[in-house]
Amino acid sequence: MAAAMPGETAAASFSDVAASNLLNDPSHPINALLRDIDQGTIGINQGADKIWALCAKEGWVYEMVLNPRQVGVDPCNRDSAGCNVEEVSLLMADIAFMGWSWDLCAHAQCVEIIPGDTEVEEFNRRLAAGVNLAPVEPNSILFGSLACGHTNLGLRAIQARIASEHPLLSRDGKLCVEKVQEKDAEMAKAVETGIKWKILRWPVRRFFPKVLEHLTQAGNSHVQRPINEVQGLLALHRGAAAAAVPDWPAITKCVLRTLPAWTTDVDELIAFSVAKSGGVKGTYLHNFKAFHSQFVNAGSRRVLGSVFGALADLKQPYCAYAILQAAYSCPPSHVKRGVCEWITANTVDKQKKPEQAQAWDSAEAVLSQAHMILRN
Repeated sequence: MAAAMPGETAAASFSDVAASNLLNDPSHPINALLRDIDQGTIGINQGADKIWALCAKEGWVYEMVLNPRQVGVDPCNRDSAGCNVEEVSLLMADIAFMGWSWDLCAHAQCVEIIPGDTEVEEFNRRLAAGVNLAPVEPNSILFGSLACGHTNLGLRAIQARIASEHPLLSRDGKLCVEKVQEKDAEMAKAVETGIKWKILRWPVRRFFPKVLEHLTQAGNSHVQRPINEVQGLLALHRGAAAAAVPDWPAITKCVLRTLPAWTTDVDELIAFSVAKSGGVKGTYLHNFKAFHSQFVNAGSRRVLGSVFGALADLKQPYCAYAILQAAYSCPPSHVKRGVCEWITANTVDKQKKPEQAQAWDSAEAVLSQAHMILRN
């Protein structure tokens, strides 16, 4: 069957009543498969293969080469953490040095936006605000990436000629496709025409949103830029916030499905999430996410769970996050085997003496006022 353009309903059509029943229909094969994945009966990668097969059977899958400007990071990708901005430029530098490979983009997957919905575009506009990413033009984002999102953001950045001094990618202080062409014609072709994507039609997003969560977990479980501990922290908070009474064993099982490097730190991350996220909305946590995404190369440095655990007991939340930011910003000489050792759990615990409480309260007041001023 020929691929329909974005926004078309494909082979299946829905009445409003029938469509509204899909999400809660326990007998639907997709819902049954999702239950098996959640219960661990089927592994995440095998489950993803079966999801694609079922969606293809419904007529909800096609393939197409998409211009990079049409694809943004989907909010479901990496638990709404979007991407690590610094890693986009690092990935492009890696590709420029090692050479473009179409095979390494063969896992590219995305999903159509729901016709008329602006959530994905607005999410990407916020992601690009004030950082070195391509600006998002109105009505330009038609798809959200589930896998290969960092690479596509890099291609978008080159298209937009954003500021850069990289010797293999830029000219006159800006990324330059002509300069890329001189070094790597295949990479230049990817910038100009885009890569081939495996695409889900919009009904999947609307009626089976959990499918997107599972596909992005599977897609990111084996890529070069794995899920980091801050993205895991966000996933833990999101799972808890969605329930009246958090089922931590079930949430943990879901978050650790891809066996990330920080698996043994999950208890400390849970403690920090409960104590310092900033309530159901996770205000403190999402502010920290923005810092981490923009300024930390998560591929080369992380902070151990023991530090998160020690900070969970610190009464002053602004101070706790300031210490975390300092830990993630430690000098390279204090990064050992990818772990920031400048600030440790012992360092934090030594500062919790009763006689230091007044000093911490004073620091908290200053930081709180600074956040209020900057927010306004």
